[in-house]
Amino acid sequence: MGLALDDDGTILFNTTTGLSKQRYGQELLEQDARSECRCEQDTYFADLFYGRSPFAWKLSPRQSDRVADVKRIVTKYYEPASITVDGAGRIVVDSVLQ
Repeated sequence: MGLALDDDGTILFNTTTGLSKQRYGQELLEQDARSECRCEQDTYFADLFYGRSPFAWKLSPRQSDRVADVKRIVTKYYEPASITVDGAGRIVVDSVLQ
Protein backbone atom coordinates (compact mmCIF):
# COMPACT_ATOMS: atom_id res chain seq x y z
CA MET A 1 0.00 0.00 0.00
CA GLY A 2 1.25 3.49 -0.84
CA LEU A 3 0.05 7.01 -1.47
CA ALA A 4 -1.61 7.51 -4.85
CA LEU A 5 0.14 10.08 -7.05
CA ASP A 6 -1.08 11.68 -10.26
CA ASP A 7 1.07 11.94 -13.40
CA ASP A 8 2.75 15.09 -12.04
CA GLY A 9 3.65 13.42 -8.74
CA THR A 10 0.98 15.23 -6.70
CA ILE A 11 -0.65 13.25 -3.88
CA LEU A 12 -4.29 12.44 -4.67
CA PHE A 13 -7.03 12.99 -2.08
CA ASN A 14 -10.58 11.68 -1.79
CA THR A 15 -12.83 14.73 -2.29
CA THR A 16 -15.49 13.34 0.08
CA THR A 17 -13.34 12.26 3.04
CA GLY A 18 -10.30 14.47 2.53
CA LEU A 19 -8.05 11.45 3.11
CA SER A 20 -5.23 10.55 0.76
CA LYS A 21 -5.97 7.88 -1.82
CA GLN A 22 -3.94 4.67 -1.78
CA ARG A 23 -2.51 2.38 -4.44
CA TYR A 24 -2.12 -1.38 -4.09
CA GLY A 25 -0.60 -4.31 -5.97
CA GLN A 26 0.30 -3.85 -9.64
CA GLU A 27 -0.86 -0.20 -9.68
CA LEU A 28 1.56 0.60 -6.85
CA LEU A 29 4.42 -1.19 -8.62
CA GLU A 30 3.73 0.77 -11.82
CA GLN A 31 3.59 4.04 -9.87
CA ASP A 32 6.89 3.21 -8.12
CA ALA A 33 8.54 2.53 -11.48
CA ARG A 34 7.23 5.84 -12.91
CA SER A 35 8.47 7.68 -9.82
CA GLU A 36 11.95 6.20 -10.13
CA CYS A 37 12.10 7.09 -13.84
CA ARG A 38 11.21 10.68 -12.89
CA CYS A 39 13.92 10.67 -10.23
CA GLU A 40 16.45 9.58 -12.81
CA GLN A 41 15.30 12.47 -14.99
CA ASP A 42 15.64 14.88 -12.04
CA THR A 43 11.92 15.80 -12.05
CA TYR A 44 10.67 14.23 -8.81
CA PHE A 45 8.19 16.63 -7.20
CA ALA A 46 9.07 16.15 -3.53
CA ASP A 47 12.85 16.41 -3.53
CA LEU A 48 14.97 17.90 -6.31
CA PHE A 49 18.04 16.17 -4.90
CA TYR A 50 16.60 12.63 -4.82
CA GLY A 51 17.94 10.16 -7.36
CA ARG A 52 21.22 10.19 -9.22
CA SER A 53 23.20 13.32 -9.88
CA PRO A 54 22.39 14.65 -13.37
CA PHE A 55 26.12 15.29 -13.77
CA ALA A 56 26.89 11.60 -13.24
CA TRP A 57 24.01 9.94 -15.05
CA LYS A 58 20.89 10.80 -16.99
CA LEU A 59 18.66 9.10 -19.51
CA SER A 60 20.48 8.85 -22.81
CA PRO A 61 19.40 11.00 -25.76
CA ARG A 62 19.50 7.87 -27.97
CA GLN A 63 16.13 6.11 -28.13
CA SER A 64 17.54 2.60 -27.91
CA ASP A 65 19.58 3.50 -24.82
CA ARG A 66 16.59 5.25 -23.21
CA VAL A 67 14.41 2.19 -23.76
CA ALA A 68 17.11 0.00 -22.17
CA ASP A 69 17.41 2.41 -19.21
CA VAL A 70 13.65 2.47 -18.67
CA LYS A 71 13.52 -1.33 -18.94
CA ARG A 72 16.26 -1.62 -16.31
CA ILE A 73 14.25 0.57 -13.94
CA VAL A 74 10.79 -0.89 -14.60
CA THR A 75 11.84 -4.55 -14.36
CA LYS A 76 13.00 -3.93 -10.78
CA TYR A 77 9.30 -3.56 -9.95
CA TYR A 78 7.43 -5.79 -12.44
CA GLU A 79 7.79 -7.41 -15.86
CA PRO A 80 6.14 -5.17 -18.48
CA ALA A 81 4.37 -6.60 -21.52
CA SER A 82 6.38 -4.26 -23.78
CA ILE A 83 8.40 -1.06 -23.86
CA THR A 84 8.18 0.91 -27.10
CA VAL A 85 8.67 4.39 -28.49
CA ASP A 86 5.54 6.08 -29.87
CA GLY A 87 5.30 8.44 -32.85
CA ALA A 88 6.03 11.48 -30.64
CA GLY A 89 9.25 9.90 -29.32
CA ARG A 90 7.81 9.09 -25.88
CA ILE A 91 8.61 5.81 -24.19
CA VAL A 92 5.46 3.74 -23.63
CA VAL A 93 5.49 0.96 -21.05
CA ASP A 94 2.64 -1.48 -21.60
CA SER A 95 1.75 -3.59 -18.61
CA VAL A 96 -0.89 -6.20 -18.14
CA LEU A 97 -2.76 -5.92 -14.84
CA GLN A 98 -2.97 -9.27 -13.12
